[in-house]
Amino acid sequence: MSKKLRIYGLLFIASALLYLSFMSIGLDYFDSFEYAFALERWQTALIQVHPPSYPIYVYIAKALQLILQDTRLALTTFSALTGALGIVLVVLTVPERNRQAGFFAGLMLIFLPGYWLSSEIALGDIPGIVFTLAAMIPLLYVGQKHSARYFILGCLLAGISLGVRPQNAIPVVMAGIVAIVNLYRSTPHFARNFTLGILAGVIGILLWVVPIYQTFDGYNGQHG
Repeated sequence: MSKKLRIYGLLFIASALLYLSFMSIGLDYFDSFEYAFALERWQTALIQVHPPSYPIYVYIAKALQLILQDTRLALTTFSALTGALGIVLVVLTVPERNRQAGFFAGLMLIFLPGYWLSSEIALGDIPGIVFTLAAMIPLLYVGQKHSARYFILGCLLAGISLGVRPQNAIPVVMAGIVAIVNLYRSTPHFARNFTLGILAGVIGILLWVVPIYQTFDGYNGQHG
């Protein structure tokens, strides 16, 4: 294991231990109760959760619920672990030549009151930030790495991230515009790679749009 990976791992573990130690013992907000209801019965038509329904968030939280056997613990653990992962991703958004500045930003973010608080409660804010960063990083790397693979991966993650928190689409779109420009400038076969990226994004969106449609269909079948 390289020195960088060990540092990232230690940063994640330290942040996770901090956030896991201070997790909320209850469901603190109205949305928290909606998420809890959704883990028992996800039904967009019944406002469980309110539109756009955050399906990817619900999927992952449900998996944690099956493991932990506790709804509140699943939701708060999801926030805590993604909060720790978000610290590492913030570091990775900074170019390698300035990575020390990225570590400084990450260390500051760990103890930022708003970020710390959101990493301990049953809400989708922090998971949404993490999936947004996960989509932006490969898109921003297109120009640095001169590789279309980062563009395709970024588009796929961008589509998926909209299923976690679609309100965060604006920074992803901005990173996508930069990535398209860099794709055109620094890689061959622009049209092919651009098309593959768009297809990857559509696949990412379909992963959560189709299940939403199915919940409405089931509702119509029961009440139509």
